[in-house]
Amino acid sequence: MITIERAHAPGLLRFFRPEVEATIKVAVAVGLSSLVVLSFAWSYEQQRQARNWRQLACTYRLQDSVRRAPFMSGVLNTPDACVTMEDLGLRLDVQRVGPSVDISAIKGSSSAREGS
Repeated sequence: MITIERAHAPGLLRFFRPEVEATIKVAVAVGLSSLVVLSFAWSYEQQRQARNWRQLACTYRLQDSVRRAPFMSGVLNTPDACVTMEDLGLRLDVQRVGPSVDISAIKGSSSAREGS
């Protein structure tokens, strides 16, 4: 009986030479680590832009409030408009982006069906 023995080279990429295999592994490791770093950098940049846009919205809201009540003109010189708004008891009305569901309307419609 004839038996065929397989010669297994160590590693996942057996059909490449060891130098090529090592180069490919290094390239994959560098690529994956750069993807992780880039995702963190992108997230940080998005948060920074969101903070800037929020600060701008607070500034416009505060300026609008001062236009309506000129005696508050001293509050425009503060460095953080959002903190100043909170101190004055004003809120930044933020509208949600995307679908919103009113839970009370859902509960009311289900109780209306149960009663009939």
